[in-house]
Amino acid sequence: MRNKRNQGFTLIELMVVITIIGLLASIASVAVLNKLKTAKIETSKTSMRSIKQAISMYYMRKNKVPSELSELCGPEGDENRELDMEEPPKDGWGNDFLYSPRDTKNYDLTCLGRDGVEGGEGDGKDITLADLNKRETDEEQ
Repeated sequence: MRNKRNQGFTLIELMVVITIIGLLASIASVAVLNKLKTAKIETSKTSMRSIKQAISMYYMRKNKVPSELSELCGPEGDENRELDMEEPPKDGWGNDFLYSPRDTKNYDLTCLGRDGVEGGEGDGKDITLADLNKRETDEEQ
C-alpha cells in the first residue's frame, strides 16, 4: 500500500511555483506599462494632428484661426464644425490641450504630458506642434 504522505505538493514546492509566477508577472507588467506610456503619447499626437487639420480647414473658411478650440466643435449636424465632436478632444491622460492664437494665421498648440504642467521629462514632457513630425529616434538624441 502507498503511504498517503507522498501525495500532493510540499509547501516549499508551492512557494517556488508562486515565486516563479510572480517574477514572470512583474516582467510582463513592466513591458505592458511601457507600451501604455507610448500609446498615450501617440494618442495625444494623433489628437493634435486632428486639431491642426481642423484649424487649417477653419482658416480656409474664415481666413483666421479660431480664438479657442471649442469653435471647431459643435452638435451633430452642425455644418460649421471642423472636428466631428461636440467638445474639443483631450490628450492621452485626459487633460485639455493648451491652445493660443498668436495672430489671425499662427497659433500654438501644446500637450502638457502626463504631469499636466509645463516642462518635464519622459511622458511628462510637453508635446508641441514641432514634435508631431519627429520620430522616436529623433527625440532620444
